[in-house]
Amino acid sequence: MVIELAEYLSQCPALEGERVCVNYLDGDVGAVSLTLGAQAEEKAYADGGQLFVRRFVLAVREGYGKARGEMKRAAERFAAIEEWLAARERLGDYPDFGGKITVVSLGIACGFTPEFTGSVDARYEAEIELVFYKD
Repeated sequence: MVIELAEYLSQCPALEGERVCVNYLDGDVGAVSLTLGAQAEEKAYADGGQLFVRRFVLAVREGYGKARGEMKRAAERFAAIEEWLAARERLGDYPDFGGKITVVSLGIACGFTPEFTGSVDARYEAEIELVFYKD
């Protein structure tokens, strides 16, 4: 599931030219990774179907320096990622997970925040929430 979502996110224009790595964030500025977040929440239904809420962590390494305007560029990039996901949500354009999974919604659950800052770069993270129905 994380691989399909990483491939889907790589279509975002704000991530153009960047490979969305799974479970590994490279040390280069501009690197992007996706990892599985907390345990999925699950709700069972009488018909045997199940609704799941699954969270993923999208991490991005960006330059960090006020004088060069890097934080402003990072904020603009993060806003573009969030806007792209919101537009896809409005269109009902979701990743194809195949099988008996029907996506109900996909979006940013928690916006980008710096998780680690160094002298020249910072790791920013956002949580993406996927809600899906499984027969």
